[in-house]
Amino acid sequence: MNKRWIIVLAVMFIIGLGTVTLYYREPTPFLTTEEIVEVLNKQGINRTVKVLDVLEAETSYRFVPFTTEDGRSGMSYWAFKLSGWKLVGYEWNGQLKIWKLRANAPTSYYFIWHFAPQEEATQMNILFLQDRYYSISGDNNQFYTPRIQLQMNIDLTENLYGLQPIPENWLSIISAMTPIQQDSLFSSILGTPSSYYFGMQTVDAQGQEVYLETGAGSQSYWLEGADFYVDHVMNIYEEQLEKP
Repeated sequence: MNKRWIIVLAVMFIIGLGTVTLYYREPTPFLTTEEIVEVLNKQGINRTVKVLDVLEAETSYRFVPFTTEDGRSGMSYWAFKLSGWKLVGYEWNGQLKIWKLRANAPTSYYFIWHFAPQEEATQMNILFLQDRYYSISGDNNQFYTPRIQLQMNIDLTENLYGLQPIPENWLSIISAMTPIQQDSLFSSILGTPSSYYFGMQTVDAQGQEVYLETGAGSQSYWLEGADFYVDHVMNIYEEQLEKP
């Protein structure tokens, strides 16, 4: 190997090492409130922005709810990239959603919400659900999945916005279910089994259902390449739930 190739390889090694070091470096401290407002105002919002909170979802992600002087409720997503903290996207009038930092990794899922002030709704119920499923095929091969209906309550009188990880007991159930649902042989023999999903229900102080119009006219803007997913959580109505 001649001297020229040694130099080329050495340069490539240094560049590669530097890239890896940058990619895996610890995030710098997050932006100040003033810096957040400055970045948001550059998006052409043209309204006075007020940052309500900075909520951490793992070390490299932040969820920042905000409002404007005319009463609009916003949700913004931030991620630490090679060049520092970046505004990845923001939304108006967002319903409850689930923020998936990594696909197929429920430990990295977070429920996020930011409702406009509500006069009637005082509680949001977040639901972990699975429908009953029964299948029979071939030589009397039978499979049954039971109903799952678990509930987590959020006090909307105190939490018009928030970020909430999936509860540990839900994760334990999901972890036990996943190998079965991903078994291709199982699926081909018995058909697609029932899978879990999430839902939401909002109620007033008397426990009666209240429909929120927060999601009406929802708008999303994505500014950077997102390495995560944001999914809607469906509304669940009383007649869809099972009672003891």
